[in-house]
Amino acid sequence: RVRYDVALFRTDFIDLQLSGLSPLSNDESTSISLNAGKQRVQGLEFSFQAAATDNLTVGMQGAFMDAKMVQFDGSGCNPTELYNTIYNLSTPDVLPCILLTPSGGVYERTDRSGTQAPRTPDWKFVGDVRYVLPVWDSYEFLFIAKGYVSDGYITARDSFANTVKFNRHGDLNLQLGFGPQDGNWKLTSYANNILEARESYNPEFDLAPSGLAVTQVSRSNFMTYGVRFNYNFSE
Repeated sequence: RVRYDVALFRTDFIDLQLSGLSPLSNDESTSISLNAGKQRVQGLEFSFQAAATDNLTVGMQGAFMDAKMVQFDGSGCNPTELYNTIYNLSTPDVLPCILLTPSGGVYERTDRSGTQAPRTPDWKFVGDVRYVLPVWDSYEFLFIAKGYVSDGYITARDSFANTVKFNRHGDLNLQLGFGPQDGNWKLTSYANNILEARESYNPEFDLAPSGLAVTQVSRSNFMTYGVRFNYNFSE
């Protein structure tokens, strides 16, 4: 048996509220709320699952996406853009920072209209394999493998910075379980995030005098493994 579906989609976000950075007088920055005029996400999604045999099921899902900031002319500047503006440097893929000086203060803004939206890769594919092996009439072994590969994308929603970003990457999760076929209990060993996909530091975009970028690394970026036991008390 085979099940599959394909979907074309297009979504427009009007007046999307995003976080931004606003520099302070002490060379630090603070977070502010900004309204992006319009963000568009469009593309194609697909899903495929097949029962290859009575025991083996395979699947694949994926998406091709085009996510753009259609209109965002009031975005805050990130540190790299500010540094380039002040020192008149030229760095690939860095937008110029427009300095506006209205009465009562100095503001740094740039126009990100047409740039790629954060946390949206151009493509991503996920594959999974599930194999069930019956043993001793009423028990079974269960093996599950799930992996993905993704194009790169920026992660900084507040600054659109390329200093720390996900480059093209992939990861893999594995499970091996044993229990009765009626599912009353199950003993499972697992290993998640085996390849430990995580963000990469790109020094060519870090032009601040300190030369250091600070980022939060999620626990989901590290490999975890263990054994768990599940028991169903209901009849």
